[in-house]
Amino acid sequence: MLKVGDKISIRPGLITRNQKTGNVQWREIESQITSLKADDNQLMYAVPGGLIGVGMKVDPFITRSDSLVGQIIGHPGLMPEVLSEIDVNYFLLKRLLGVKNQEKIVDGEKKSVNNKIAGLKPSEVLMINVGSQSLAGTVITVKKETVRIKF
Repeated sequence: MLKVGDKISIRPGLITRNQKTGNVQWREIESQITSLKADDNQLMYAVPGGLIGVGMKVDPFITRSDSLVGQIIGHPGLMPEVLSEIDVNYFLLKRLLGVKNQEKIVDGEKKSVNNKIAGLKPSEVLMINVGSQSLAGTVITVKKETVRIKF
């Protein structure tokens, strides 16, 4: 539960990539709630669920271009860990959907070639969508139905 006047943290916060090593770094943003609003109603407190506008004492510059979309707000010290690698159980579709089969000429006859999906491979870049957050991740290892991805 959040209340007007609470100190809050925003995670992961400001995200940067080290140009030399390629490692992703993040810096948590700390602020204070100045207002809470749902539709035209001013709120004194907010509970999880629904859409709530949170007024904070942060520089509006860091919110440009929706750069904080997908981040979470919570009480300092009670926030979940930020991960740069995850293990994911996955399954691939057997063929591409919404794509016409290609035709190939074999022995003078047109034959339809099935659009089969190849398996995941190390170093492959995937677009990961979690809630409203989208980011690219690189496949590190692939085992049977599990893949390790680094962001």
